[in-house]
Amino acid sequence: MALKKSFSKASPYMNGELGLENCYWRVPSVNGSKNKVTASVSVLAIVDGEISNQIASREYSFTPSVGSGSKNFIAQAYEHIKSLPEFLDAEDV
Repeated sequence: MALKKSFSKASPYMNGELGLENCYWRVPSVNGSKNKVTASVSVLAIVDGEISNQIASREYSFTPSVGSGSKNFIAQAYEHIKSLPEFLDAEDV
């Protein structure tokens, strides 16, 4: 499971932002408890159609569902991340 979307970052060397399209966003780990989970997200470049180096990482926190039938915390992390405004254009890969 992963997401594909562009990545941009303010650049101190340019007037504006540095951006890459079609980056691979994945959740390699989650940490926390039933009250709060923090998902680590790796942003990887895609070069010539192949997943390449990690170019950034981010963390996102959410309150997980722990009831019977709940998805695992990594699946819940993806659901949470996809609900954020910055990921509205992300696609599942």
